[in-house]
Amino acid sequence: MVAYRRVFRHACAAIAFFASANALLADAEGLLFSPTNYLSSSSSSRDLAFRNQLSWTNSVSLWADALYMTRVANTSQSLFVDTATGAELVSARNVNFPYALGYRLGGMLHQIIGPFDVEAEFMNVDSFSLSKDYSYPADATFSMMGTPTNLPAGNTLSMNYKSRIASPEVNLRFGFGDILGVFAGARMVELHELLDVNATSGRLADFNVDNHLYGGQIGADLQIPLGQLCIGGVVKAGLFGNQADVTVFTDAATYGDKKIRTAFVGQADVMAAYKLGESFWIRGGYQVMWLEGVATAEGQMFSYNVATQKPIMDGSMFYHGFFAGLEFTF
Repeated sequence: MVAYRRVFRHACAAIAFFASANALLADAEGLLFSPTNYLSSSSSSRDLAFRNQLSWTNSVSLWADALYMTRVANTSQSLFVDTATGAELVSARNVNFPYALGYRLGGMLHQIIGPFDVEAEFMNVDSFSLSKDYSYPADATFSMMGTPTNLPAGNTLSMNYKSRIASPEVNLRFGFGDILGVFAGARMVELHELLDVNATSGRLADFNVDNHLYGGQIGADLQIPLGQLCIGGVVKAGLFGNQADVTVFTDAATYGDKKIRTAFVGQADVMAAYKLGESFWIRGGYQVMWLEGVATAEGQMFSYNVATQKPIMDGSMFYHGFFAGLEFTF
């Protein structure tokens, strides 16, 4: 399985390298892949700055974005409950990660297969980190692997949570006029989480969770030119096969197993690009990403069954935040 993931990543890198090499050959020898404009030949169209531009006569575009995103779990599971009254003290919705930095790299070969564009992109955010301490003057209970666990007054529960996500994709794109484009392709999503749960008395459990999502997606992009400025957006969605493996470490024993189920991944971006030179643009926007049918570390903490040892894969989460970067065309 690791070998397949490496091959997919290398394929994405090869497409980007091939794009750059093609541009250099074009400048040196005029050997472009005849990127004839099948849709429009107006100079105003060719000057638009989006990565999803339909009417460029240039053959290659490359972009790099900095991401600033947060991860939010879509669950209302109670984390702490007052033992005496039954009132919820803390919900999983209160455990939100601070914003973290990541990056996105991509390239597109324009009209390389007839009127079709080929795009490769890779995004990565590997620095989500959260540390929380919970202490209450009265006795409280919290859910630990499906069993209510008592936390005596004066005790403290500590959670150290780390999460990362990476996703390469390759798409084949076709444009309808100068405004709308549609695409379809293959995508992989790697989601890893590590949660350490400790009390004042010592370690309670450590949860190591990995999700490997492989599947296909479809999408569409829209762009609206406004002189040197271009605004628009991209939406994409797909069905995936998710193989998740979970390992739980406690002082008493170690548990773990794998499970496969269908998952969903959706994404929406709104963006703007401004032309700064003949082949140089600055761009920015906002991105939302939705995952459904994944195993999360907090989900295992709440509901993991040590008897079956199968991962709990009913997790739903959102990633959202800003991006800004540069784009070049050749």
